[in-house]
Amino acid sequence: GGDDRRAPVSREAMLRSEVEAPFRVFRIASYLALSASAGLGGLIAFVRCVGGLARGEIDLTFAGFLASPDISGLAVDLVALAVLVSLYKRETSARDKQIARLQRETALSQLKAEINLKKPRLVTLQQLQGFARTVVVGGSEEYVMEALRSAAEVKAEIKDRSICIIPVVLGGAAQPANLSELTGLSDPEVLLAPILVDQWKAWLNQTMDEAGVPGDSNVYVGLRMDGRVRASGKGLPPWKKFIAELTPKQGIWSNDFMKGFDGRV
Repeated sequence: GGDDRRAPVSREAMLRSEVEAPFRVFRIASYLALSASAGLGGLIAFVRCVGGLARGEIDLTFAGFLASPDISGLAVDLVALAVLVSLYKRETSARDKQIARLQRETALSQLKAEINLKKPRLVTLQQLQGFARTVVVGGSEEYVMEALRSAAEVKAEIKDRSICIIPVVLGGAAQPANLSELTGLSDPEVLLAPILVDQWKAWLNQTMDEAGVPGDSNVYVGLRMDGRVRASGKGLPPWKKFIAELTPKQGIWSNDFMKGFDGRV
């Protein structure tokens, strides 16, 4: 996007990053220290090489360079420095990507949706963790309705897997108020309504922008019960694949809290 300002990294994202990669900080510090050592060694070897050349101690021939311990030491230090810098850049790049992903998941967990069972109730996605596998579908109104219609064809199996769906119409179109009637997906345990839709749109747009996906794309994001992203992509969500991969539960709102593991990531 045009705004390059980054939101501050949340404490939760940092803690989750350390849990997922507990030795990354140590590796980064080690690469920095070893790079500094190789750089210092290379500088000393370079000074010695210059002195040796000036004094005529090093022959200006290929054989002379090979025979010089100062030239050999400089070459070893430069190769070591190049390898260590490459490892450092790779590790920090992986760390930044991981933190960005965790930050998006943390921000998503704070978004609100409405559950309309006996009476409407507002919940954050974080409150659904352990009870529901959320799938967010975002795109044009036609895409959202088609995604919900395809889910309605297997709504019993979707409900058995504790999948709940949050539709978000992107762009300038308003969020339809009667999606359940228009699509046949009328189960309030399955179809939830996004609250503060602009925040949902902003999250989806930022996620697509960081993934290099055009802003007018139709996308879905599926979460595990612990809130981590387990599947995402463009086009209609593969409901039958989700059903095949996920184990049934005894209903989203039962007391069967976080029983077992939540399928494949």
